[in-house]
Amino acid sequence: MTFDYGQNVTFDAVKLSFHKGDKRTTKFDIETSLDGSTWTKAVTDGESTGKSLNLERFDFPETTARYIRYVGKGNSSSAWNSVTEFVGVNCKTDFCSDQELPRADILKPVLIEATSTMVMAPSACLIMI
Repeated sequence: MTFDYGQNVTFDAVKLSFHKGDKRTTKFDIETSLDGSTWTKAVTDGESTGKSLNLERFDFPETTARYIRYVGKGNSSSAWNSVTEFVGVNCKTDFCSDQELPRADILKPVLIEATSTMVMAPSACLIMI
């Protein structure tokens, strides 16, 4: 997919959302061009989190371009590419939230096993034995 912004614009990120973006990851490159013929990679081997249907932001060094191209590399289920929303932005002038940045999990599930017995005393206080 190639997007023509009609004039040279300064970009430093794209915001993308994906069909079934909460169930699978999607891989892609982002390329920019001043003339629609010569392309420069802004994002190489980008990958969505697979955890969100909302926009995810992918930052890159500030560049001026008229065209932005999305080069799909498939998703974790198939070779298909299903972008539901695409926005080229400059976070210095456009709204950008840290909530849009892909995040690594910080909480990991752990198994908790009981090591003592919990009993309710007559006074309704919880007592650990």
